[in-house]
Amino acid sequence: MEITTTKKPNQPKKYKTKKYFSYISLFKIDDNFDYETLKNAYEKIKNDSTNTHDIINLDEIYQFLLNFVRIKTPLKKDNSINNEEDIELLNENFDSNDVDYDIEDIEEKSNKKSKKEFDEMGNEFNEKYSILKLKKDCYFKYGETHWEKVTLDDLMDLAINCDEPSKTNSHRRKETVLYALTKRKTKKIPWNRKLTIYSIPFLNGILDIKSGEIESHIKENYINYVFPFNYNPNAECPIWIRCLNDWFGNDNNKKLLLQEFFGYVFASHSNWKKSLWLLGANDTGKSKVVEVLAKLVGEENYSTVSMDSMDDPRKISEIFGKRVNLVFDEKTGCSLAAGGFKKLISCEPMTIDIKYEVNGPYRPNLKHIAAMNELPKMTDSTNAIITRVILIKFTNKLKQFDEELMNKLELEMEGIVKWAVEGLKRRTIIGKWTELSESSQLLHEYKIRENSVLDFIENSGLVVRDEFGEITCKEFSRLYNLCNSDDLSPNKIGIRMSRLEFVSKHNGKERVYVGLKKIEPNIKSKESLQIVPNF
Repeated sequence: MEITTTKKPNQPKKYKTKKYFSYISLFKIDDNFDYETLKNAYEKIKNDSTNTHDIINLDEIYQFLLNFVRIKTPLKKDNSINNEEDIELLNENFDSNDVDYDIEDIEEKSNKKSKKEFDEMGNEFNEKYSILKLKKDCYFKYGETHWEKVTLDDLMDLAINCDEPSKTNSHRRKETVLYALTKRKTKKIPWNRKLTIYSIPFLNGILDIKSGEIESHIKENYINYVFPFNYNPNAECPIWIRCLNDWFGNDNNKKLLLQEFFGYVFASHSNWKKSLWLLGANDTGKSKVVEVLAKLVGEENYSTVSMDSMDDPRKISEIFGKRVNLVFDEKTGCSLAAGGFKKLISCEPMTIDIKYEVNGPYRPNLKHIAAMNELPKMTDSTNAIITRVILIKFTNKLKQFDEELMNKLELEMEGIVKWAVEGLKRRTIIGKWTELSESSQLLHEYKIRENSVLDFIENSGLVVRDEFGEITCKEFSRLYNLCNSDDLSPNKIGIRMSRLEFVSKHNGKERVYVGLKKIEPNIKSKESLQIVPNF
């Protein structure tokens, strides 16, 4: 086998590329390598049991460097190249004028010869991966269980699997992904269309709590979240049950109510419009409950917006796409952002601001659980707030602490999942929450304490509720300000009265509040009061 070569005259000098030097560095050979040196280096790396490089990648690098052997050593009958496959590769389309081509020319020629086109790689990408483009910079990819939001960079990392490793670069990967996305654009995605009020998506499938059946995940269900554990109907959680006994003793209603709310966290709906407040001193177990919930739902499914930030569009944006908002330990003296709280719990549209992504109305679908040492301050303690709260008080201070408790509970997560699902079943079938008389009384007292006008009505002794009674708005405001130091204007008192659902009307002479009557008609000053003013 003989090839006659002639040198190409006056070939301009060019610089060698980084790729060339990185490849000879990988093979641990110098710039003056011959065929035998290259072949030995290749075999050594390929047969090395500790080698972590992709064998296919090594083959491509080897073939790439063979181009330079051809340049350095024209093939003759007596040359040292005796491998038939290599000889065939080196002689394919061989041009005698190529002998003095510089390295960049040969690399460019090699790349042009074997690079895939973007449309070919894009189609291959769509065969390998299920992706969707909803709008600009909003991409989703289906994994083994559900659709997840991803970035363009995430998809570009996958595109390397559709290109030749020795030829790929960021531009080729980006063009591959952009071409693939043109085939997967959509205006609207029917998220979670398979879920009903009885459905819960777990790792091993979608559980129907009515039938107990589990349906396998498929991408056509468009599920965009799952809880990170399997549903196992035979799992148990003895350590968790022991914790409940330590926290609540013989108060079974507290255990049942907590179980029902755990189940509500798993529910695909938020129709019951309730939040859970866990009240108690330090070391009573309330924070541990929130920690367990965080493990159950998974880090990707919960937010941590504090109760005083629920009116802030930037801070509340953290709830976007989440299933539950957890407050591990609300700070003492916190003021509840009442407007945002009501919208969050009622799943009403609220304004969020995610920088560079979302700015406008968003309808949340998540639950809210907060642990606290004392109840938050409120400027709007109306029924709209109180009726959205389930309160469980922790009163048993623990004397001993198990530092390994969370590690032990993590081994029981499937059992706690089953326990929570049983609570959801019971709440769904019965149609109401387990009642706690203690909690009802605490919330009533809380409502009065946080609303000075209601406190005046309930405790001043100057007015009393009467279905057919009336008191003029002017007289009511005068009596209120006699008993309180805040000196509220009639308008502000009127706003608080309307929140308490007291109606004002005009009786032909002046405006009156309906449903109240005055008990002490002759009080004209604070000095004549027989009660202690609320200063």
